[in-house]
Amino acid sequence: MAQRAERLAADRETVRRLMGADLRDEEFERAPDVLGNIYKIAAEKVRAAKGTATRSPWTPAPSRRSPAATKR
Repeated sequence: MAQRAERLAADRETVRRLMGADLRDEEFERAPDVLGNIYKIAAEKVRAAKGTATRSPWTPAPSRRSPAATKR
């Protein structure tokens, strides 16, 4: 657990340095979980490719192209 806390502190310090902003740890805690959302989207795309997906707000709607337009 200590190693995880050290990694989190180092990652936050890197973000502060790259952004040029002095964000407090509390501000990081209130920020959206962007990486978590990216993982959710990727998992949904994998499930969709396997035919096991359930629709969620992150999954784009299916194409409304006519069946004639998709045949070649």
